Amino acid sequence: MKKRIISLLACGAIAAGTVMGLSACGGGEDKMIVWGPATQQAVLQQMVDEFLAQNPDITIPIELGIVGEGDAYSKLSQDVEAGADVYAYANDQLVQLRSIGALARVPDAAVTSMKQTDDAGAVESGKIGEYYYGYPYAADNGFFMYYNTDIVPADTKIEDMTLNEILDACAEKSLYFIYQMKTGWYAGSFIYGAGGSYEVTWDGAEPAENGIVCDFDTKKAVAADGTVSEYSAGVIGAQMHYDLGKHDALVDGDDTVITNYLQNKKMGVAITGTWNGKLISENLGDKYAATILPDYESSLDHKTYHWYTFAGYKLYGVNSYSKHPEEAHKLAQFLSSQAMQEKRFDAVEIGPSNKTVAAMDKVKNNVAINAISKQFEHNYVIQKSMPSTYWSAMEAYGTNVIEWTKATTAPSTQDITARIATLVQELKGQTTPQS
Repeated sequence: MKKRIISLLACGAIAAGTVMGLSACGGGEDKMIVWGPATQQAVLQQMVDEFLAQNPDITIPIELGIVGEGDAYSKLSQDVEAGADVYAYANDQLVQLRSIGALARVPDAAVTSMKQTDDAGAVESGKIGEYYYGYPYAADNGFFMYYNTDIVPADTKIEDMTLNEILDACAEKSLYFIYQMKTGWYAGSFIYGAGGSYEVTWDGAEPAENGIVCDFDTKKAVAADGTVSEYSAGVIGAQMHYDLGKHDALVDGDDTVITNYLQNKKMGVAITGTWNGKLISENLGDKYAATILPDYESSLDHKTYHWYTFAGYKLYGVNSYSKHPEEAHKLAQFLSSQAMQEKRFDAVEIGPSNKTVAAMDKVKNNVAINAISKQFEHNYVIQKSMPSTYWSAMEAYGTNVIEWTKATTAPSTQDITARIATLVQELKGQTTPQS
C-alpha cells in the first residue's frame, strides 16, 4: 500500500515543539495539512492512518504539523491561504478565525449529528449567529493544580491549604511550583478570582468587535467569604501575581519546563491542564494527585480570594481556503468522532466532549479529568472569543510583573494601581501594550 502520510521532518521541522513554517508547508492541490499540538502528534498520526485505511478512495497525501490549539489564529493570520486544511483550535479564537476566512461552515448534517453526540456547550462554542464553524473534541480546556503528595503535611488535606502554604510546603521539600507567569491565558487568573470581569460584544455576519467592557481597575475585589475589599480586583490579583513570582519555590515555565522538572524529580506543583496528565502521572507514580486551584491570601488586606481558570473547549476547524473541502470536512468529523475521542483520551488523557466517552468509568475516574470537572463546578470564568489585543496586553502585563520580581525594590500599591489602569486601556485596545 502506498504510504500517504508525510512525516513532519519532511517539512523542515527540526524538533518537537517547533512550529511548522506556513509558506513552506502550506496546503495545496497535491496534499492536505493537519495541525495539532505537540503532545498529540503520535496519536494524531495514528488517527490519520485509520482515516486513510477506512477511506481508500482518498489518495491525497496528509501531512502533520505542530501548532497548538492556542496558536491557531496567530499562525493562520500570517497567511491563511497557506495554512492547514484541518486544524485544532481553542474556542476563544472562533471569531478571529472566522474574520480572516479561516473557518468553513460545518454542514447541517454534521451539526445535527454533533448535537446528538456531544456536550451542548462544546457544540455551541463553535457557533456564530445561526451557523457552526467547528467540530468539538475536548471539553476540558482549563487549568488546575497537579501536585506531588510529598508536599502535603501529615493529617492535612491539600484542599485546606492556601496557595501561600502550598508554596512554603514546596520550598520545605526542595521542590518547585511551576506556573506560566506571563502567558496571556494564565496571567489574568488571580484578577478574575478577585471578581474582575472582561466582556466583548461582536457584530455582523463577518464578525467585528463592537465593544469591550473591563472593570479590573474599578470593581472592588470580593473575597471568598463575600466581603468586599478596599482595593480593586486588579490590584489584589496583581499583588498576588507578584508575590507568587517572588517566592523561592516558583518556577516560571511551560510544558517543556514541567517535563524537565519531572524528569529531575523536582516538581512539587504544576499549574496546567489535562494534556499533561499522563506525563505527570507516569513520572510521579503513587505520589501523583490533582485538585482545583487553591485559594490565596492577599498580602494587601489579608483576605482570602479564589483563583480562577478559564473554562473552554477545543474544536477542529476546516480552512475555507482548503483545496480539498469535502475531504477536509470528512477528516475533521472523523478526528472528533466518538472512537477518536476515546482514542485521544487513552493516549493523552484529553477530556472528551462526546457524551458517551465522557460517561465511561475510565474517564470519570481519571484524576485529571476529575480535577478539571470540579474546577469547572467552582472557580472559573467562561472563555469566549477574545480580540488579539487581549492576549498581547495580558502578556505585556505578565512581563511587567516578572520585571518587578527581579527589581531591587517591590512595586508600591500606587505602582500596581497605575499598571492595572494601563492594562484596562490596553485590553480595550486604546493604547499600545507595554513591554
